[in-house]
Amino acid sequence: MLKMNVKTFNPEILYVFDVTTTGPSTSKKHHHDFLEMSILVEGETFYTIENQEVHLKEETILLFNPGVTHHEQAPAGVENTQIHIGFRNVNLDRFPKDYFPVESPIIRLNDY
Repeated sequence: MLKMNVKTFNPEILYVFDVTTTGPSTSKKHHHDFLEMSILVEGETFYTIENQEVHLKEETILLFNPGVTHHEQAPAGVENTQIHIGFRNVNLDRFPKDYFPVESPIIRLNDY
């Protein structure tokens, strides 16, 4: 079970924005030195995460730990809307600072 100290849990939100993408479109390969959560609200897209390409549909959340390389490709005719949230100063018991303890950065909400 994950524990967090409510007295010191104070994440810093760096940004929150939504974006609608209509393909063809390709973002630049990049990584962050902070945590990022991307929520695929509507539509579909393709992400390359650490050199592995995945097809994603709405109701998917991406949780990127610092240093995880990723980029998005939307082929012609493909549209999606995403919300991107960058944050840091997250401390979970027994884990490094600013780290999501997940096996995969891909969480499909329809699986739960």
